[in-house]
Amino acid sequence: MSLKQLERLTRAEITVTGDVHRVGYRNIAQDNARKLGVKGYVQNMPDGTVKIVAEAPEETINRYVETLTVREPPINVEKIQVTHAPPTGEHQYFTIKYGDLAEEMTEGFGTGLKYINLSRQENREGFQTLRSEMKEGFQTLGGETKAMRDDMNKNFQNMSERYDDISQNLGQAVKIIQEESTKTRAEMTRAVDNLSKLVEEFLKSRRGEPQKFEDQ
Repeated sequence: MSLKQLERLTRAEITVTGDVHRVGYRNIAQDNARKLGVKGYVQNMPDGTVKIVAEAPEETINRYVETLTVREPPINVEKIQVTHAPPTGEHQYFTIKYGDLAEEMTEGFGTGLKYINLSRQENREGFQTLRSEMKEGFQTLGGETKAMRDDMNKNFQNMSERYDDISQNLGQAVKIIQEESTKTRAEMTRAVDNLSKLVEEFLKSRRGEPQKFEDQ
């Protein structure tokens, strides 16, 4: 990047506070940045905030910051702090800085669990409203529509039970990942080591070198 191009850029270092972990907020930040041509990265921080580094012309940065205030459950941005620093031009794209495998798996399952619970709540409220409205109609039409009302109640109960099953399984998966994160990393390391050995033996065989197979 030339000096003239760099001079046109503004660098914003942004801290986002609120319900922004395990809700898919990083993906929204990345999508909006790429739409506007902003370069940099977004990253979850240990204190529960989200850090964003963004570089673009000042007007674009201002527009981008406006898109970061998201209040669509389960996401709830409470505060955005922006500081400015000299641009570096080091970023070619806007990316997500991921954590380790266990952290990201927990994040993914946690995000899914929150959206499932939110969907269940919205469906419950919708069914309750519909049931209330239809109840008045049933009372007017008489007993012949009782079977329809019973079917609706049964369908709602079945859906609620399925949501419970999914939520329970996801919650258990998150718990296992958190408890087994050290073990998971060790097993991943061992698998990569074994794969590296197999690749090395394969390359030796291609070169006609003697192979040394070991029990894995």
